[in-house]
Order: sequence, then structure tokens, then C-alpha cells
Amino acid sequence: VQLIEMQMENGAVTAPFLAEKIEKINMALSRMHRITSVLRNYCRNTEQDPLELVKLSSIMDETLGICSEKFSNRGVVLCLEPFQDQLIRCRGIQISQILINILNNALDAMTEASFRKVLIKIRAEDRKVFISVTNSGSSIPQNIRLNLFEPFFTPKQSGKGTGLGLSISRALAREHGGDLSLDESQSSMTFVLTLQTESETSAGG
Repeated sequence: VQLIEMQMENGAVTAPFLAEKIEKINMALSRMHRITSVLRNYCRNTEQDPLELVKLSSIMDETLGICSEKFSNRGVVLCLEPFQDQLIRCRGIQISQILINILNNALDAMTEASFRKVLIKIRAEDRKVFISVTNSGSSIPQNIRLNLFEPFFTPKQSGKGTGLGLSISRALAREHGGDLSLDESQSSMTFVLTLQTESETSAGG
């Protein structure tokens, strides 16, 4: 808008210039609307909501809609590999909360890394879906791994974490018949969210 005003003052406004700037304004407004809509749902108390059939793709869209801007601003590549969509009976916002917590932890773990990337992979097997989140930061020492999911335990500096995020996230995952774990076989820090899936047939009847 400021650019348009400056061009108007200089008497140099053209139709193509206006069209380009208006398109950018509309794109920014659409992004702001999408993010605030997601945040409104995210902040709502969902404990009493019934479980619903939700497409995994919609959960991932909402999650990345909240996180992608922050990752971009901090110079971190956030990559979601293509995946086959799945139906999950869940409270979608709670699953998104789990993923956002994992992603925020991944972001914090890469503060000192020269190359910063978070990779999300999704695979389905035996009516389960496995969502892995791997970051390029340093690995977690073995003595810390043992306590990661304990309430109030945090490897972060004082004042930078409550130590409740992972324990609450695991509890939410287990409420949905799934689990949240650290993949010990990976050298990089990799958390895996496991959820149960439903086929189109069982969903319909």
C-alpha cells in the first residue's frame, strides 16, 4: 500500500503496477485469514469434542499453515514429503497440537546448526500411519533421551520450556489409540507420531 501511495504522489501509477500490487495485497490477506482461522480453532478447548473422521491432509495443511511462516522467518527449511492421504478418527486440532509441539521443539534444537532443515515423512502400514519429524540439529544424548517424555523435564535452558509439551503430546496420542516416540535408530533427532487409520469402507458403515 505504501508503494502504491508513493507512486501516486510521483504520478507514476500504471494499470499493470496496480494489478501486481493488489494481487500481492490479496495474497497477504488470504494468508492472514487462513492463519487466524486455524489459530481460532487451535486455541479452542476441544476436550469434549467427539472423535470425527478427518483427512490427514487437512491436519497437515492446518499444522503447516501455523508453522511455515515462523520457520521461513528463521531460515529453516520445512519440507513435507508427498504422501498417500489417510482417514483418521480423531480430534483434528489435538493431532495438530501434537505436531506443532514436535515442530517447535525441532526448531529450537537447530539454533546452532549451520544447515537447518525439518523433514516430515508419512507412511501407512497395517491400518496405522507413522508421521516422522526429523531435524538437522545435533542428536540427543542418551541420558536425556531416557527422560524426554517425563513431565516437567526439559533439556532447554531455564525459562525456555516447561517440560510439559512432550508428555502432554504423548498422552494425547495415546488417547487416540496411538503413540509418540523417539526413533532410537536415527542419528538425527526424529520423533514419530503413530495413529490408527480407517478405510473408506469402515468409515462409511
